[in-house]
Parts: sequence; C-alpha cells; structure tokens
Amino acid sequence: MSDSTELTRELIPESAVARFMRRVAVREQDECWLFCGPLMRTGYGSIKVCPDGGKTMAVRAHRLAFILTHGRIPAGECVCHSCDVRNGCNPKHLFAASQTDNIADMDRKS
Repeated sequence: MSDSTELTRELIPESAVARFMRRVAVREQDECWLFCGPLMRTGYGSIKVCPDGGKTMAVRAHRLAFILTHGRIPAGECVCHSCDVRNGCNPKHLFAASQTDNIADMDRKS
C-alpha cells in the first residue's frame, strides 16, 4: 500500500482508531474537532497507521477521519475542509473533491 487513497476502514486496526480518537478534541456536531497530535509544518495533523498486513504509514489526520466515516477516498480526489481548519477532523466538515475543485473552493473563500 503506497498511500492513504488505498486505505479502507476495514484495513485500519481498532487500536489505531482508538489512538486517533484520543488525539481528537471532539466538540459539538457542527464545531471543528481539532487533531491534538503531531502537526506537519503545513499545519495538517499526522498519525502513523499500520494497515492489516502492511507497512506503517503516516496519514494526514483529516484523511483518516474521512476514511473512518466514508470508507475510502475516491480515486483521484483529495479530502477538503469546508471549515478550512487544517488540523480539523470533524467528518461533517470534510468532503472529497478534485484538486481543481479544492483550489477553486479555497479561492472563493479568500
């Protein structure tokens, strides 16, 4: 498995899900849920996951939240934040879109 686009909910061990959720500050349904674990220089959260039978890989926290909720990231798409909070993990704030749509969304909000 080369990247998180190949990850599915079924491949993620429950221990990794529990570790991830301990690092998410879950708030009200419509509020941002901030990832309180390691952050990349870009501000995105990052967590290591070892899919069943695979090698350990670093996954952006918002991508993992999307996978846990929706099962898989559609091929060729990114996971975008409607709230524009890079370390946000509330699945209600996440949606899949092409990179072009992601940039257009970002430009509309600037």
